[in-house]
Amino acid sequence: MIPAVRAVSAVSEVVVSINDSLGAGGFLADRAYLLPGFDEPGFAEGVMAIHRRERFDACLPVLDSALLFFARNWDRFRDAPFRLAMCDPGIVEMACDKVSTLSFLAGCGLPVPPTQTFAEYLGASAHPLPRFLKPRYPEDRDFGRAVYARLKDTADVGYWAAKLAGGLDRHIVQPLLEGDEFNIDFFCDASGDVRSTVIVRRVSGEPGCALSCGEIVPGNRFAREVRAVTEAVRLWGANQLQAIVAPGGARCFTELNARLTADSPFVQAAGVDYFEGTVRLLRGEDIDFPEAPRALRMVQWDHVCYFEKPPALLLPSRDF
Repeated sequence: MIPAVRAVSAVSEVVVSINDSLGAGGFLADRAYLLPGFDEPGFAEGVMAIHRRERFDACLPVLDSALLFFARNWDRFRDAPFRLAMCDPGIVEMACDKVSTLSFLAGCGLPVPPTQTFAEYLGASAHPLPRFLKPRYPEDRDFGRAVYARLKDTADVGYWAAKLAGGLDRHIVQPLLEGDEFNIDFFCDASGDVRSTVIVRRVSGEPGCALSCGEIVPGNRFAREVRAVTEAVRLWGANQLQAIVAPGGARCFTELNARLTADSPFVQAAGVDYFEGTVRLLRGEDIDFPEAPRALRMVQWDHVCYFEKPPALLLPSRDF
């Protein structure tokens, strides 16, 4: 997302924190700082140390793990000398727990798939198959640790039950959903009113993984569902609903992401810039989006970097 943020005219520099010395931020940002993980001691102090040196205006968490960290440390950062670009902590907590998310969506009147934690599934008297297994929390999803698996038979169930022992309640089990997968990206202003909606259809790729091949879908066929969600809670900035539409037309909603997503650069390329909208929202400026995006398609491949020396990373210190 760094190139997409840098493309915003009001952004002069992008400074990032990473916990991998060869992370993409070290190659793409103006400066990169090496910090501990979000769940490790020293991260909060590192963020403040970076601000003392850089005097940045806003902090834009783009991983659910980062959002969850700031939500759970809201009292510490609420009066920080920079803006946090995120929804209210309670919304972040809900969106980062897939069980809570689906309960919330169902309460808004949206159809959702039957969902159990893996522990509940194993403890039930019957184990219907096939099923889809995926992480419940971002700690088990970010940084390449995610498990997305099709449970086709009892051998699969036994294998993953043993593999995930000790964390069975941290994963959920759902029926395999057949149909077209849609990402409904939408942007809310400071009052929580929807100012833009862009629909992306997954053309190929595994469910649960980042979009690698997709197309912009014209129209606003999910307007009712977006309105139901945004009338229930006050969302801020870029958000996303995910849905599966069966061949017969039945809809099933599976995710709510309260943040910019991997789709956001695609949406930006289609002429609807949620990165610029985020900056304008932070600056208290009017937000205006085109009525419709370009009819665009995208495909993504792995990008290989060759280098003689690793990127120069900075280490924050209390002494800045």
